[in-house]
Amino acid sequence: MNRKLALLFATACLSCEKPDSPAVLRYTCEGGYQFVVELKGSEAELTLGGQKHTLKLVEAATGAKFSDGVISYWSKGSSALLNVADISYKDCVASK
Repeated sequence: MNRKLALLFATACLSCEKPDSPAVLRYTCEGGYQFVVELKGSEAELTLGGQKHTLKLVEAATGAKFSDGVISYWSKGSSALLNVADISYKDCVASK
């Protein structure tokens, strides 16, 4: 009986989503600027112009914000704001 329960549990968990599996989001901003973010727990890997940047989770009043001190990415729902040095990319929307 225990073997049947173990097999049933293992089969049921095959369809379970792993909580730490990364989410990949593709954004298009006002003016057509595009970037990709891969969320990995307390880090976000941002791809800009073919270069990858690892940003750390920082405190935000709402939503989620990641930064490396030069680049910051803030998102709430499917909307985002990207700041690269002194340039802001606004009205960024994740594609489905």
